[in-house]
Amino acid sequence: MNEGEVTFARALRSAVAEAGFTLTGLRAELMERGLAVSVGTLSQWQTGRSVPLKDRSLVVVGEIERIVGAPPGGWCR
Repeated sequence: MNEGEVTFARALRSAVAEAGFTLTGLRAELMERGLAVSVGTLSQWQTGRSVPLKDRSLVVVGEIERIVGAPPGGWCR
């Protein structure tokens, strides 16, 4: 895992926790906004086992940033 992947995973994990979400709760919020993503995918992203690379995944990441109040695009630089 490279430094960017570690940074993304850490930022996601921290922001989700600080916003008071569980992964199940975050998934539910995303579903309400019309974005389907599995809890397993969210878990893999926040542990660094995988990173969002596809356009659709990056849309989900952007919405997560909005939900938790993170700066837009800050995690994917």
